[in-house]
Amino acid sequence: MGQLKRQTLGDVFGSVGHLVFKNRGGTNYISHRPVTYATPQDDRSVSIRNQFRFTSKLSKSINSIDLIKKIWRNKYLKYYSVYHKIFDANYHRFNYDNPSGNPVLTPEIGIALGNPEIKLNGTNLIIKADPLLGKLNLDPLKSYFIVTASLLVFRYSTKPDDPPVFHTINGKVTPLDLTQPISLTTHISSPGVNAIPPADEYISRLWSVLIILDEYQNPVNYSETLSWASNTIDSNSNT
Repeated sequence: MGQLKRQTLGDVFGSVGHLVFKNRGGTNYISHRPVTYATPQDDRSVSIRNQFRFTSKLSKSINSIDLIKKIWRNKYLKYYSVYHKIFDANYHRFNYDNPSGNPVLTPEIGIALGNPEIKLNGTNLIIKADPLLGKLNLDPLKSYFIVTASLLVFRYSTKPDDPPVFHTINGKVTPLDLTQPISLTTHISSPGVNAIPPADEYISRLWSVLIILDEYQNPVNYSETLSWASNTIDSNSNT
């Protein structure tokens, strides 16, 4: 692949004849379009393609949660693509064929919660934990807020061969009282969908992280990731 040292053409994308133009990290590259290409259909190649598409969809879902995206951007200020950083962190963490792993929602583990509890009750996501007093180094003269950010993944049991479905959940921004136990309830909904399908229609897992916001609604800290699985409604475990 050739690299354009002088940007005389500006930012060029697409193809012209047998030449393909790409822009990566602000630099233009030129490559030659292959005359023919046969997509390998062996099991290993198909598995790699499925995993790549799956991780891409997963990463786009995580990247679409604005507050989580800000956390990644603050961690990797010089990294030109937050999406690619999320993709790299998750490629070997969560498997297309058997989604039994735990995706990486945040770049670091986050603060430990005391007695965390996460439940999915109908269309309500409920998260509880002990007070955060003593766990955070916050200015007592300023106002802080707390919000949940969650990722739900499910595969319809009637269509086990279909790709998993990702659903992001943004909670309501709530004033934070460090002396009181955490108790947050988020209604799960999405455009065109009134409720999550009944439990017998899908196999699902859900991950949530609590994000602490400053008075300007910018993330300043976040909790460990809590996970929930549909086959054990009352289970709560940490990644």
